[in-house]
Amino acid sequence: SEVVLAAFSEWGEGCVDHLRGMFALICWDRLNLELHVIRDRIGIKPLYIYQKGETYHFASEIKAIINFCPEAAQQNEDSIFKFLARGWLDDSPATFYEKIRSIEPGTSLCINSEGVKKRRYWRLPEGENYTFDQDEFLTSFDETVGIHLQSDVSLAATLSGGLDSSSIVAMAARAKKGIESIQAFSVIPPRTVDESSWIDSTIKTTGIKHQYLNPNWQQMPDLFDEVIGFHDEPFQSSSCIYQFLLRREVADQGIKVLLVGEGGDEVLGGYRRLLLPYLYALELDGQQELFENAIKGGSSFLGISSEAIVLKLAKYRNLIKNGGNGQENKSAYGLLEKDFINRNHECTEARAYPAIEPGN
Repeated sequence: SEVVLAAFSEWGEGCVDHLRGMFALICWDRLNLELHVIRDRIGIKPLYIYQKGETYHFASEIKAIINFCPEAAQQNEDSIFKFLARGWLDDSPATFYEKIRSIEPGTSLCINSEGVKKRRYWRLPEGENYTFDQDEFLTSFDETVGIHLQSDVSLAATLSGGLDSSSIVAMAARAKKGIESIQAFSVIPPRTVDESSWIDSTIKTTGIKHQYLNPNWQQMPDLFDEVIGFHDEPFQSSSCIYQFLLRREVADQGIKVLLVGEGGDEVLGGYRRLLLPYLYALELDGQQELFENAIKGGSSFLGISSEAIVLKLAKYRNLIKNGGNGQENKSAYGLLEKDFINRNHECTEARAYPAIEPGN
């Protein structure tokens, strides 16, 4: 925080061009009588705003705003419906509370006597000419993990059978001269896929110090309210509760810094459900050799024939053509009242991936 303050003193709002990673900043410029509110490029760190008359309330947790302004707890039916019906979260600045909104990712606000000035300081580059560069990705990934290994206290990593955490652990093990200075922790939750074979393979390959933790899974029902209390809003997967238990166990061992791969499986294609999107992308790019190898590998991994994968891909193509994405679970429609669905027909009719307007 001292570095950030010095950066703001030097460059003002332009300090974001020199920052890397996740951040949520609120800085009062007493010389120019301006309040600057800035959220990181991707929107990893939460930052919320509630306006009451000419007064603005900001917080990194919704509960802080509601505690100060109880009237802000009015529910937002649009967000509730999108979550129940389509599993959508964080697709807009709206929250589950009607008048509390998120500061948008890559956005800064400047508030002074003249009002509020909003600026989008970063957006994800888009276009038809972007190609994946394996060497560039490896260099960036290596550098990022190396930076996150800089710590004044003991650090560790969480390790599952996925490509996200195993890639991070492998890179960290390679970067650390003394591998004993970093360790990894894993859990195998009940009634889930046993990933221990993949975990053990990573441990054997990297030689990293590792420990399987065994939280008291019977506590999970008692943790629901506590976990929801921390999140402030509903979340999409019960894995949040597994992760809460895991992190509490790790904290009890005196570890304060964790390297985790949350969200990385989507980038690295580490889920079975991502095979069809991967094949579809290879097909669009004309990567015939990779396409054929992916079908063979997918057939072996999933235990189904190549012909069956080709048929699934044909259905997936048609789904994309009609505005779907193949990742949604719409089973809740059978449980929702028709009047509730009809009031929110714009959501039910919306494309899974809305068309991107130039400059947005």
